[in-house]
Amino acid sequence: MPALFPSDWLADAPYEDRDLGVLKAGKESEVYLVSRTGPTRTWLMAEKRFKPRLQRGFRNDYLYAGVWGEGTRHEDRAIKKRTRFG
Repeated sequence: MPALFPSDWLADAPYEDRDLGVLKAGKESEVYLVSRTGPTRTWLMAEKRFKPRLQRGFRNDYLYAGVWGEGTRHEDRAIKKRTRFG
């Protein structure tokens, strides 16, 4: 059976990570651009960091749905069923 990953992908030498900024932010996580500098070269990586459960968006959205209750019958049904339209 072949190896799933090449053996040289692990970093065994000391390195330093530096955040370069946020690439994309969403409801549950953010993706950061990270520069990893080792003794011989520098890599650019994307690092996905999940937000704490209490900071995630739309976890408890009853207030949000309650505000938008004034609409057409079609819109009210979409909000209650949590469709993409609603």
